[in-house]
Amino acid sequence: MLARRVSSLLGCRVGDKVGYQVRFDKKVTSATEIIYLTDGMLLQRFFSDPTLSREELIIFDEFHERSLQLDVALALAKRLCSDMRPSLRMIVTSATLDLDQVGEYLGDCGKVELRSRSFPVKVEYVSSAGREPIWKQVTEQLRKVMPRQEGDALVFMDGAYQINRTVREIQGAAWS
Repeated sequence: MLARRVSSLLGCRVGDKVGYQVRFDKKVTSATEIIYLTDGMLLQRFFSDPTLSREELIIFDEFHERSLQLDVALALAKRLCSDMRPSLRMIVTSATLDLDQVGEYLGDCGKVELRSRSFPVKVEYVSSAGREPIWKQVTEQLRKVMPRQEGDALVFMDGAYQINRTVREIQGAAWS
C-alpha cells in the first residue's frame, strides 16, 4: 500500500524506483531504490546477506509495534552498523516510544523529537457480530456511528486483503 502511494508521488510504477516485499508477494527489481518490507522479510535479508551489502539505510517505522522479529532485526542491524558496516544508517521512528530508552540502547545516535498538537479521540469497541465477514461488520458499524459523530474514523485491520475489501465495501455503501 505505502509503496503504491510513494510510487505515485514519484511518478513511477511499483517495483521500479519504489517496491515492496512481503511473505508471498514481491515487486522489486535490481533498479529499486526504496523497498518496503515486513520485519520477517528483513530477517530473511539478514540470513541471505548478513552484511546487507546493497542497503544503505534501514528505517524501523512504527517501532512501538514491537515483535520478536522486529527486536531481533534491530539487534542485528545495530551489531552490523557497529562491527562491520559503519556506513549503514538506521532510523527508528515511533509516535509513542520512549526516546531516551531507544537512544540509550542504540548508543551514539542523534535524536529528534517532533511535538505536535494532540486531538481528542473517542474509542468505541464493538464485539464481533458473528459470521459476517469483517468488512461487512466494519461497514455496518461505520454506517451507525458516522451520522452521529463529527470527524473521521480510524479502523485497525489485520492485512491488505481485509483492508481492500473493507474499502470497496464502504465505497459501495449507499450512505458513504
